[in-house]
Amino acid sequence: MRVLCRVDVLLVSGVEARLLGGAEDEDVAAAAILATGPRWVVVTRGAAGACAYRAGERIAVAAVPAPRVVDPTGAGDAFAGGVAATLATRGLDADAVREGLAAGARLGAQAVGAYSFEGLLGS
Repeated sequence: MRVLCRVDVLLVSGVEARLLGGAEDEDVAAAAILATGPRWVVVTRGAAGACAYRAGERIAVAAVPAPRVVDPTGAGDAFAGGVAATLATRGLDADAVREGLAAGARLGAQAVGAYSFEGLLGS
């Protein structure tokens, strides 16, 4: 908890958000987490997409349908990489966060199309 005051973006699953935020309602949990210091809280929802929260704002992005699912391992890591890469180059404004969530959703869908990192290579 002491680290959260130094975090710009916290990326957690829905379960993690509810546990960390101490509430069953995701919006309430995200608000509680934001109160500890992060500028943004990104909550992943797997096949249901993701949401990003900051004080008074919520950005939702749908998951990108995968043409074929071979192995779901790594989809979350690919999502996080897409978000992180976008925010590292674009900053932390709402448009950049929206773009990052969309990039992450695309990469997550691409990653599940093959084993290991082959899905990200387009094989």
